Amino acid sequence: MTVSFHRRPHGVLRVPVALALLAIAAGCGGGDGAGLDDGGGSGVEFAAATADVGTNRSIALTLTNRGDRGIGPVTFALERVADAAGRDVQGASITTVPERLGTLAPGASVSVTVLLSADPLAAGAYEATVAALADSVVVARATVGFAVAEPPDNGARAIAIEGVPATLRQGDVADLAARVLDEAGAELAGAPVSWFLLPSTAGEIEADALVAYEPGSALLIARSGRVDDTLAVTIEPRGVAGAFTTVSVTPPPSRALTDLWVHGNYAYTGTRPNGNDRGDALYTWDVTDPLAPVLTSTLVVDAGQVNDIKVRADGALAVLTHEASTDGLNGITLLSLADPAQPIVITRFTDQLQSGVHNVWIEGDFVYAAVDGGGQGLRVIDVSDPASPSVVATFRTGTSFVHDVYVRDGLAFVSYWNEGLVILDVGNGVAGGSPHDPRLVSRILLDGQTHNAWYWPSSR
Repeated sequence: MTVSFHRRPHGVLRVPVALALLAIAAGCGGGDGAGLDDGGGSGVEFAAATADVGTNRSIALTLTNRGDRGIGPVTFALERVADAAGRDVQGASITTVPERLGTLAPGASVSVTVLLSADPLAAGAYEATVAALADSVVVARATVGFAVAEPPDNGARAIAIEGVPATLRQGDVADLAARVLDEAGAELAGAPVSWFLLPSTAGEIEADALVAYEPGSALLIARSGRVDDTLAVTIEPRGVAGAFTTVSVTPPPSRALTDLWVHGNYAYTGTRPNGNDRGDALYTWDVTDPLAPVLTSTLVVDAGQVNDIKVRADGALAVLTHEASTDGLNGITLLSLADPAQPIVITRFTDQLQSGVHNVWIEGDFVYAAVDGGGQGLRVIDVSDPASPSVVATFRTGTSFVHDVYVRDGLAFVSYWNEGLVILDVGNGVAGGSPHDPRLVSRILLDGQTHNAWYWPSSR
């Protein structure tokens, strides 16, 4: 591979603060600082101000309604950032506190703290335009002048991005690497490298890896000390869009269907109550001819609902779940699929599963069971001897309940309802976990009711 090294030092800018200086000038409809009128007599304006923002890059702006009517809700946006030559640049963003205002009454003034992020920008002078909007219409603007100081000299004189593909698909993960050289052209060991992506919405950078999000063109920037390198990246659509085509519809003989699992030429479906029928059956279907599925078995168990059924990858063993059983023991039932058309019960296992099991996963010699009830958590069951299962581990966190679990590559992805998506090491090694000792890898806090998750590692 041919490597081209780039030395693009930042211009020196002498400023009397360590990192940046903001100078705020009120933007308005006229040149005298009187705020921008939206044409309806709103009279909303930012007051002029200057401030040294230091490392926080923050400033309090005062927004005043000098009109005769209330206005709102009011939100804030960064309209543009320009360099000293007036050219638009990317890489800055703002957050505001408060994020929005409900109503700004006539004569009222509110202090709004603006937090500016400008890390990707090279040293130099810039102007940012901050806008206040009501009903998506700009009602006031403030011009924010700020300076980015030259970073400390760490001895780096050249940097080159290496091994990062210039074309990625949505969801792809690219490891980030760059070589940093000193004045003599030798590699500068241990030199820190900062990474930036423009626009930031194109993906996410974390732990020296880039996850591609939005299709389109993006710039990947690697920076060390006073030098940087830029790679133009194209992000292509994943290409997984499509549509299902119904080839046949075969109603069950009775009961309503729940989850299903297909292995080879057979589909297995759980059941739920329907009218006077309990959800106490597992249906087996021969789908060799998908245009004409054939019911080959109806296996009845003690359950009010057989919510889930899973088949092990080798096709030899299956597991179904019990909820609302008449004996109150619930649990799981392990099935032999020596004849996949006629599942045979090996054993029913109920220890520590009496509250009910909603979903399961079977991976090798272990079943992972999502146990019903707040605080019940996840059970790991050793089924190496299917006739004599045993619980070998329990994982709990918080007071919510586990709705579903999916295991792949030694990682368990636990849909933990209001606790978010919990990822456990159950043999991957990333956190030293095993099926007997699940270890927390990470948790993704979502908006609640995390229902189900799947993992496709081929994207990396």
